[in-house]
Amino acid sequence: MVFYFFANLCAKFRYYINGAYGGVTPRNEISMHLYSERLPIPLSLTHTINKDNTLSKNKKENLGADVIRLVQSSVVMDVSAAKAIREWLDSRIKFIEGKKESEKKE
Repeated sequence: MVFYFFANLCAKFRYYINGAYGGVTPRNEISMHLYSERLPIPLSLTHTINKDNTLSKNKKENLGADVIRLVQSSVVMDVSAAKAIREWLDSRIKFIEGKKESEKKE
């Protein structure tokens, strides 16, 4: 059997992710949200206005959070798909770790 892979023309994006968050749905499927982390940008900046109508250097920052987790993608899968993905990831991890070990010996 031959499988062809086609890119979704509406979603040609690659995402860098730092982690995942999720759980089990009422149908016993796995819900996973893939996110990337970054420092927050200010929600607002407050300056005072100097007598010469320029902004002061001292300001009040409202960050709102310590870290932003931007959900890049969300997926829902059954247990068999999750196991297949786990096996696929494990094989890639073993390959990379084996490569690193061989590089250390050289």
